[in-house]
Amino acid sequence: MASLIRIAWFLDESGESDMIAQLELSRQLLPSHRQNAAKQLILEQGRIIFFRAQVYILLKYLILYGNDEDNDVESKELQSIGSCLLSVTELISSQVKERKSIQRNETQSLNALTHEIVTNSFILGKFSIPAVRLLMVRARYMFKTIHLRLKNNSKAEIDFLDIDHFFQESVGIQLTEYLNFGTSLIVYFLQFLQKDSALQEKGFPYIYPQKLFEKSNVHREKVNIFFDLLSITLSQAKTDLQASIALEHRREFIYDFLFMKSKPLVQFSSDFLIPFSIPFLFERITSGIFWQLLDHLNQNYDRTISDQFTRYHGRIFQEYVEEFIQEIHKQHPVEGERIVQEQTYRIGKQEGKTSDIMIFGSDYAIFVEASATRMQAKGTISQGTRTAFDSDFKKMILHNAKSLDNFIKKFRSGSITIEGIESEKIAVYYPVIITMETFAGQNSIIHPFLKSTLESDKLFANKDIAGLSVLEIDDIEYLEGYINATLISILKSWHGQSNDLLPKDHFKDHLKNFPEKDELSKTLLLKITGAALDEATQFMFNKSS
Repeated sequence: MASLIRIAWFLDESGESDMIAQLELSRQLLPSHRQNAAKQLILEQGRIIFFRAQVYILLKYLILYGNDEDNDVESKELQSIGSCLLSVTELISSQVKERKSIQRNETQSLNALTHEIVTNSFILGKFSIPAVRLLMVRARYMFKTIHLRLKNNSKAEIDFLDIDHFFQESVGIQLTEYLNFGTSLIVYFLQFLQKDSALQEKGFPYIYPQKLFEKSNVHREKVNIFFDLLSITLSQAKTDLQASIALEHRREFIYDFLFMKSKPLVQFSSDFLIPFSIPFLFERITSGIFWQLLDHLNQNYDRTISDQFTRYHGRIFQEYVEEFIQEIHKQHPVEGERIVQEQTYRIGKQEGKTSDIMIFGSDYAIFVEASATRMQAKGTISQGTRTAFDSDFKKMILHNAKSLDNFIKKFRSGSITIEGIESEKIAVYYPVIITMETFAGQNSIIHPFLKSTLESDKLFANKDIAGLSVLEIDDIEYLEGYINATLISILKSWHGQSNDLLPKDHFKDHLKNFPEKDELSKTLLLKITGAALDEATQFMFNKSS
């Protein structure tokens, strides 16, 4: 199991599409007579032989059918692992061929989302040091800093919820303690990236909880609570998987990684743990805070409380997005540009709200909606069902797209007025949706579906609308932290390349056309990252970093 996790880490560290990484794994994991064929496939056809989901699937079968011994793996056994990984690929391919034998319509294409998840790592995402730090920093800033600010702001028109109380009630430790435990664990694992390769590290990926926090003043009981929340024994994991394989179809069992995400650590003894997946572990201790709270509220309180939590979480995310956009504006002020917060308006007896964030320039307007809606873990991420996908798409994208389109029409017509802004001077509108999830419409399946939906619903049809920008929150974080350019210059350039409903290039790829900030630039991203790491260091070692 440790060897498989090292392989997954190596793929995370190097990138699944990296030819050198694929060749190195082929050299270590395949017998000599198969290495030449693998080399040919990798170099001449650009094939990906090894990928993370393949490793995770083999982990599931290892738990089901392997023994409990924890022995060092020799080179011959590594070759056995390599052969098993290729067998997993054949298992996936059999499912793909089965679907390709039938001509796909739109429904079948969307049902193939699960295959996209596995082969292209759509949901698994790109794992990297900046991404890992960002997950933790974002969680800490949203659930600690912004939450505390809203708690202390009695004038704010928000439906406040004391999430600190509910989190401690659910878990047994304070939310700030949990965040510090999580950041400390991330810091621990990132040290392995300073080595030549995790494949050669005998200490990786073992976790010794009490040893990890032996220099801190943290009570042993709290350390146990934190790790008990995230871990499962090998015997219990085997029992759960046996029940799962008995109930699910083979395709569902293969693609369902939820049990690894909910309990990402496997406990081999009272002394040490091993993560099923490093990315799943980091996801659980960061964005998993939302699900921890929501599940607790759903199970123990009236539906009105969980609904209040999702609204409040949406407000926290909106504040987070707005703060980053404000910082981009401060760093690169544009003459005559003005940022306006969400407002309530009235048309006759009807009351409504403007876009979450509005930016007005000399002849343009940028209207932003922040979408904190989360994808359904089982239906969309695990099974890729059409019903679940439609529901998530409507809540995350379509609802906000219709809201933006409707607001532009009312603002353009003069039905809605913003003090100091003359709508007749606006020549171009830039509607923007910023999602919390990796659902930005630039995936090979999602992008054409989104475009056809916008066209069929006749959204953003006017010529004065540049097109819809669907961004992920890390696009805005990266822009603020690293790119030396204004938001309007990037949007103009991005949409100007295609003059279509949706830009063809990925946003992050387009950002490469702009200069990067100086390393000494004072950014919000740098500030909150430093604060998170400093607090975790103090928590873990009783000293400042």
